Amino acid sequence: MSASLQVPKRSSSSRPAVPHDFANAGADTALVRVEVRPALKMEQLFETAVALAEQGRTMLGGVPKPLELALFTREFEQEVQAAFPPRTIQRLALAPLARLGKRRGRSLGLTRKAARRLQQIAPVVEGGRC
Repeated sequence: MSASLQVPKRSSSSRPAVPHDFANAGADTALVRVEVRPALKMEQLFETAVALAEQGRTMLGGVPKPLELALFTREFEQEVQAAFPPRTIQRLALAPLARLGKRRGRSLGLTRKAARRLQQIAPVVEGGRC
């Protein structure tokens, strides 16, 4: 999977399997347009990440809480992975948490409130303003 980032008068690309990230380095609101090829389930990944944050199921920095992180990484393993440790170690370490999360009835499904919020912002995204 490759991704490219364009900033006014600047752009950046990453190659598949090369660790990368993006964040707002300033205090002002930033508008970032990201293109991911192939898209896979990236839209669902972003929707899920927003929903988890809105539901209070993330820690500081927006990282999902441990049980949700285990389910999230399993659900979106083709779309995203941490740069360290290696993927095999990540899978081994998170597998028991994913099983525990499922046993406790946890899921990454959107609540009705999160689904309504996404419906409100979808026209903005589809209209090209995001």
